[in-house]
Amino acid sequence: MIRSFKQGSYRRQVAVLVSGTAAAQVLPIAASPILTRLYEPDDFGLLALYASIAGILISISSAQYEQAITLPADDEDAATIVSLCIRICSLFSLFLLLVVSFFNQPLAHWIGHPEIAAWLYLIPLSVFASGLFKAFTFWCNRRSAYGLIAKQTFQLSAVTVASSIALGVASIPGGQIIGVTVGRLTSAISMIRNVYKIDKTVLAQGFRTAPLPMAKRYSAHPVYFAPSQLINTFALQLPVLMISNLFLISTVGFFSIAYRLVALPTSLIANAIGNVYRQRISESYNQRGHYRHIYKRTLITTILASIIPFTLLYFVAPSLFAIVFGDEWRVAGEYAQILVVSTFFSFITTPLNKGAIVVGAKRYDLAWNLGRFVCFALLWLVGFALTWSIEIVLWCFVFANICLYLIDAIYQYKLSGGTGNIRQTS
Repeated sequence: MIRSFKQGSYRRQVAVLVSGTAAAQVLPIAASPILTRLYEPDDFGLLALYASIAGILISISSAQYEQAITLPADDEDAATIVSLCIRICSLFSLFLLLVVSFFNQPLAHWIGHPEIAAWLYLIPLSVFASGLFKAFTFWCNRRSAYGLIAKQTFQLSAVTVASSIALGVASIPGGQIIGVTVGRLTSAISMIRNVYKIDKTVLAQGFRTAPLPMAKRYSAHPVYFAPSQLINTFALQLPVLMISNLFLISTVGFFSIAYRLVALPTSLIANAIGNVYRQRISESYNQRGHYRHIYKRTLITTILASIIPFTLLYFVAPSLFAIVFGDEWRVAGEYAQILVVSTFFSFITTPLNKGAIVVGAKRYDLAWNLGRFVCFALLWLVGFALTWSIEIVLWCFVFANICLYLIDAIYQYKLSGGTGNIRQTS
């Protein structure tokens, strides 16, 4: 077997991932005053719509087999799953390229914004790069290579921000969309190169092994987890899709800035904690049959870390946005003030939802995400029928999210006890 990465304490592992993720988020936040002066709200709205479409497709680019990389006891089996992810992602991206090539204009009109047509051609490349990045990130997670994950996450942010600023200064149309695509592609290449420097032998062995047995062994991932993740991602993107459908593209731009500076950074930090949480509870579940002690410790940590920052942000968001970005962006601060309420609950519960995959609660994960999707879709329909204002739409999404997060936290607590739970892999 290959040389293992050095294992650190639980707190140190969390600190490494969180610090790397936080540093990656500092760049776009710090660059936001520059970007808001280089690009119009309409540009931010177009970027948000592009990112929503790409995000939905990225969620199923590897049929969720990347989630299985941390599960096998043998490294060569895990490497075979990495190979499987690459093959599926490649075929899926090629399929998307064919669809975009033949149906570009009809798709743009169906989305409701013909101006996005030219940028749909970049989506297959974004999906391919992000799919590879995800697969090798899960490999690093398996090897406890949290420093490498943090480094590559920071590089992704740095390249994206630098490209967006450079293209904005040059007045290149769609500069932010191009910058996002460039960032994803370069980070994927860098991640693969760095992983191969350390794990080339075992990965090469895994790539030479036929992937079909691993595909069958973890067939629950494409059958249950992929649809669940697709529904979950679609539900997460519904606010952008709904706002773009009900309001002007500039409103989408204001919302996207609010989301970028409030919800997105905190969700990425929460997911970084969740990555370490997943690895730890996998070990505990295999050895003890439960992981409730880790659940409680993680929950207490996230609550204590978030109370003060989120409370302060709620009261200062509108004024802060106006000062930093200019008075025209105060409305984005008002949107952020609303979003911060549900973001608080998201931050403390998101790391804990990794337990469903570990214990094999595939039906629950699918049911919860389906319920979320139906809930948000109903809000969309009601909002359209009653011609709600953007503020009412956002508050309804916030209330629905809080209820869903609390339900999930309670059930994840039940799963952490391990009673009656048996890992299901097929």
